[in-house]
Amino acid sequence: MIRFLKQLILLAFFLQACGITTASLPTGIPDSLPTPTLTPIPTLAPPTEIPFPTSTSTPLPDIARVLVVSFDGLRPDAIQAAEMTNVLSLMENGAYTLTAQTIFPSLTLPSHSSMLVGTCPAKHIVRWNEYVPENGFALGTDIFDLAHNAGLRTVFVAGKEKLRQVTEPNSTDFSALLT
Repeated sequence: MIRFLKQLILLAFFLQACGITTASLPTGIPDSLPTPTLTPIPTLAPPTEIPFPTSTSTPLPDIARVLVVSFDGLRPDAIQAAEMTNVLSLMENGAYTLTAQTIFPSLTLPSHSSMLVGTCPAKHIVRWNEYVPENGFALGTDIFDLAHNAGLRTVFVAGKEKLRQVTEPNSTDFSALLT
């Protein structure tokens, strides 16, 4: 179960639920409004059921830690061009994506809130892009909440003060701002 939650947390990092062409993750909190999709309403009998994947004979390794790294505004092609050897090493030994898409407009604070909560700004309400403590925090269950609910410890380190508003302070065991 913990392995599944860790994978879900990592998956939540890479998926964003803003726009009708992107996937959305379950939040554990039911929505009162339906989520728009491109899936047409079926008029015929549903297709035959696809069997649920079964585990392979190769056991998955236990994951001791999950490290989520976000480079604000970094284009994927710049990683190879700049010879970012440490980033390339992380990519070789972990999970990553070079095809993630952001929300529109692509502002730092709303984008990171969407990435961590898994919803668009209309749901998490973060539409500002500067540190405004009186505005509060992103609404919804974020990856830190999911980790805590699974009994895991969390650390949040940011290089921009405004990113302190993506999660409530009590959602992390340790938080630091590097300036």
